[in-house]
Amino acid sequence: MRRLFAIISTLPSRGPGEPINRRRFTKAKGSNMAASDAQAFTTTAEERAEAAKMREGGASSGAGGIEGMPAVELGHGVQKYVLIKAGGQHLVRGNPMADYHKDAAAGAVYELRKRGVSFEVLGGGRIEYVPGQTAKIYGFSYGFPWKDGQFRHDVTAEVIAKHLPGVRTTVSNDGY
Repeated sequence: MRRLFAIISTLPSRGPGEPINRRRFTKAKGSNMAASDAQAFTTTAEERAEAAKMREGGASSGAGGIEGMPAVELGHGVQKYVLIKAGGQHLVRGNPMADYHKDAAAGAVYELRKRGVSFEVLGGGRIEYVPGQTAKIYGFSYGFPWKDGQFRHDVTAEVIAKHLPGVRTTVSNDGY
């Protein structure tokens, strides 16, 4: 039980002292899928508003402000991910425990704001990641839709290829 508590206490949060609410779902309008099917759920208007507040921030534009931050953070398995432009570089953040894309972005957004680095969450989707082997990049985010509807999974694939050598990437704009 202690080990489980230690794991839970290290899960990412929305901000200092605000844990992720892992079960605030609403069924997608017109969906006939089973409630247990993850595709039957989508973000609420409240969740999209929270994501909008996280989309941009910071004051500086120097790349030195992100020194020490890894370009790619992914967990094993299927996860929601976001692509962030910060200090003239791209950051990829995924989290298999995130219910919403804003949860995958929260840690990096918090750190970038703390450092005063200018950033923008460009969009998101999903990544099915097998460490050291493959990264299947696909889908979209309701919370962080791609600007002008232009998916940028290609940029995500380039960042992963550069910073995780040996990982084969595939990209698709299909799926959720």
